[in-house]
Amino acid sequence: MLRNATNLLITGTILLVLITLSHPSLSAQTADLLVVNKVPNTSGQPGSLSFIDYAAGKVVATVTVDREPHEVALTPDGKYALVANTGGYVTPNNTLSLVDVAARSVRHTVDLGALYTPHGLAYSKANGLFYFTVEGSRAIGAYDPEANEVAWIYGTGQAGSHMLLISEDGRTIVTANREDASVSILKLEGDDPLAAAAWSGTIVPVGERPEGLAFAPGEAMVWVGLRSGDGLVLVDPEEERVAERYPIAGHSVARLLFTPDGATLLAADPNEGSVLFIDPQTGAVAATVPVGSTAASLFLVPGGESVLVGVSEDDTIAEIDLATREVTRRLESGPDPDAMAWPDKE
Repeated sequence: MLRNATNLLITGTILLVLITLSHPSLSAQTADLLVVNKVPNTSGQPGSLSFIDYAAGKVVATVTVDREPHEVALTPDGKYALVANTGGYVTPNNTLSLVDVAARSVRHTVDLGALYTPHGLAYSKANGLFYFTVEGSRAIGAYDPEANEVAWIYGTGQAGSHMLLISEDGRTIVTANREDASVSILKLEGDDPLAAAAWSGTIVPVGERPEGLAFAPGEAMVWVGLRSGDGLVLVDPEEERVAERYPIAGHSVARLLFTPDGATLLAADPNEGSVLFIDPQTGAVAATVPVGSTAASLFLVPGGESVLVGVSEDDTIAEIDLATREVTRRLESGPDPDAMAWPDKE
């Protein structure tokens, strides 16, 4: 009987090993949220990308990247995450990290050479390229993850090209140029986004320290948040002009995000450490939700019931229920959490 029991135990163990090997996901803890930990350049330590189990609110893995990363973007299939390693403004950095999400490791560290202070990121499903801003070099670039090369560079000529949007069809790019108080609007004139002179560009003055960007539903308009405290600006990218201004007294706007129904515009106020619920029809603030010492990135949880807020100075992520407009919990992250992404989002 003992021998039979031993044989059954051995057989069961072998089966478990075979099942685990054939299903690698079973051997690793679930991670459905990625968070950039920017770790200030002055610390002398590299930044990282945390893999978080959203349901548990716990970090299950951490991948070291380069100095002071700020933003992250994903391929739609969740295969790759690209991290912009911004560095400090006194000692800027010039690399991107391409992370293999399944392997939870850096596949490539991309040396940008003379392009310094990469920041804003967006992936274009239309052409399979990651677009990124380089603040210190007044430019935008495009990175091809399959070829592992910087495939395109465009000079904005504007200081502090910080955040970036790209339209669904890949034919319109918008950047917020913080130091030159403007947005750049680029339009693809031909079919090949990498062709010489394929893009035309226009500079639209919007106000001091533009930072947060969001396409309105349908992408006909672009909302711009001014970190200077001068409110919101609505820009018409087709007519390349400011269509409307909405003063918001006492609030700095660093990030913008629409709720799934398009009825509410969310704005992160880093100075007050709060998230504003704004009526996009009037620009009026309907509610203010305190989250902590600051408020950095905003990320809509798939399903659209809550929004996550990077509270970088408190080393935590606040989750706000969009229906009750209250902080419901805090997720574990890492030092200085900022930008977020979700591998299974699309």
